[in-house]
Amino acid sequence: MRYAAISADVVSYTAFAEPDRARIREALERELQWLCERYGADRFFGRTTLGDQIECVLTPPAHALRIALQLKALVKSIERQSEPVHRKRIKYFKEHGLRVAVAVGDMERVDQTRGILEGPAIYMSGRKMKGVEGTAAKQRVIIKETLFFLSDEPDFETRFGAVFGLLDHIFSQHTVKQSRVVRYRLQGLSEQEICEKLGRSQSTVNKHSTTAGWQSIAKAVQLFEQEFGV
Repeated sequence: MRYAAISADVVSYTAFAEPDRARIREALERELQWLCERYGADRFFGRTTLGDQIECVLTPPAHALRIALQLKALVKSIERQSEPVHRKRIKYFKEHGLRVAVAVGDMERVDQTRGILEGPAIYMSGRKMKGVEGTAAKQRVIIKETLFFLSDEPDFETRFGAVFGLLDHIFSQHTVKQSRVVRYRLQGLSEQEICEKLGRSQSTVNKHSTTAGWQSIAKAVQLFEQEFGV
């Protein structure tokens, strides 16, 4: 049985003061609960570890890209409310929000009750995140990539690695308002429903959606879902 594993961490998490760290943790936990309910049929399991790190698995893998982008959009939509511990590093959070690795492969053990995740897919995504240079305690940081795709099948990795790279660039340009709209669109909400959620006019929501490159994002997600669907 093929699984998708998602490993992620918040960019520049330690640069925030504790009240904002708590807000980020709470937002992620709420989102993971929503995802668990929404993708229960996919056997979705998600959790946070060490405050800013995320691990998820689901089968079939079809919705993995949508979920990864939804988490990235959520984090990018969070605004700082307290004075940061390291002001200079906050800019990396604003640009990237979340580093995410999605891996498609087998799993040997998924025990949601005990929280045990073992198998090639979670090992691939986890190793990728461990290999990504963090921003903590760095005087000078250059972040080139924050969205990665891995597979035990080279053809898939080549094809979707390029797609993920383009999506990474698109998401790095999003503002807080655009990120909120994209997150709701990834959840499947219509423009009218998003208007009601955000208290904005339809023309404003449409403008944010268009400027954020929603049509390109939707096509990439659809391609992934068609490729990895049942």
